[in-house]
Amino acid sequence: MVRSALVQPEGSEHLITQKQVMRDRDVTIFNELAKAVTMAAEPWLRETLRREVLADTSSLRFLPLTPGTEKKVTFRNWLIELTGDTDEVLLLRMAQPHAQYLAGDETDEAEGELTTLVRGWTQLWFATVGQLLGWYTESHTSAVQNSISAPEELLPWGKEDLAAILTCGWTFADGGVILLECWMPIGFVGRITARLVSGDKGRDTGEHRNLRASVVRAYRREGTVRSGQMPVLPVRFPALEETTTAGEGSGMELVQDVFLDVAAELAKTEMKIGQLLELKIGDVVELGKMAGEPMELSLNGHNIARGEVLVLDEQLGIRISEVISLADRLEKAQG
Repeated sequence: MVRSALVQPEGSEHLITQKQVMRDRDVTIFNELAKAVTMAAEPWLRETLRREVLADTSSLRFLPLTPGTEKKVTFRNWLIELTGDTDEVLLLRMAQPHAQYLAGDETDEAEGELTTLVRGWTQLWFATVGQLLGWYTESHTSAVQNSISAPEELLPWGKEDLAAILTCGWTFADGGVILLECWMPIGFVGRITARLVSGDKGRDTGEHRNLRASVVRAYRREGTVRSGQMPVLPVRFPALEETTTAGEGSGMELVQDVFLDVAAELAKTEMKIGQLLELKIGDVVELGKMAGEPMELSLNGHNIARGEVLVLDEQLGIRISEVISLADRLEKAQG
């Protein structure tokens, strides 16, 4: 199964060149963001559908919101209301044949499951984007009756001249491809790219070659990789104030006799199952570390220090050469 090269959906004859509405750089950055978020959320989709599936996105395109510019095709429609640090109404569309392929039949139960899937995907997608941008964002998805209505008739901002459209494709092992369109205001896309290339968050993600790594970190911070669960939105707590309690110690004396597992790791590598099964006495396994490199010292599975190996009275030991700071350990755990 290969990741599908998405075809341009209906209406491509009315495609507006991106130079007319957005800078090439901004369009490129948004395309990188969309692709990275979609691929990061792919495991959730696979787990939820219990099917092998690859997810990808096409390049952003722009269409005029003019009656009669799209062919009369029946679509399943969902309105997405974003609230919080950004307030927008977006439109999701899926052609009826694609919806039937995904739902399996046209019963009310199947339609409800399809809406639940789209709602979960939307929440996951925009929660990850919000985490990356530093926005507190909630998404509320509601189904709209199947219709051939033009998008401008369903959107409160439908009187604008242009819409930005992102098409997401899900490719299945049996060759089926599902296309899901997201219709957005041009200004919304512009605010996202502006946030990425300027301000505090921009310093982390402005270079789109680093964008995918930033998205993965945001996705993990959001805590969304949980078998089929909806993403958990961040909770805002009031700032904590430092206080002192007279007459109380640090409490460390209470845990000084607690035993902990400390281990020194020489090196490690990855092997395929086939390679593992072929191992025999005398074989040499190459490890992913050069001779002379320091060993990792771990406490309960967490690296806390590095050092060099030595022999003490015929027993191996490790001389500490570096203690990993708490800040570095926390950053590695989150990344």
